[in-house]
Amino acid sequence: MSDEVRCAAEGLDILGEGPMWDARSGRLYWFDIKGHRLNWLAHADGSRGGWDLPWRSSVAAPRAAGGLVLATEAGIARFDPKTGLAELVTRM
Repeated sequence: MSDEVRCAAEGLDILGEGPMWDARSGRLYWFDIKGHRLNWLAHADGSRGGWDLPWRSSVAAPRAAGGLVLATEAGIARFDPKTGLAELVTRM
């Protein structure tokens, strides 16, 4: 094992935080909190992308039913990475 630190994904985030590995999809997700964006990097081929979000968000977790659950400034949201749709399920 190496103790070398490497950059996994260089980005232009204003405030990049909240990394989360999703083994099911093979993707690393992280937020640009101030940029209202959820980004991803695929382990298999290094492809990457992201979605603009309607709220500042900082935490994601995989849902048993598929997709992600997000902690946002407005409440808890369901997020579907296939469509990019986010839906609040509880409000703050």
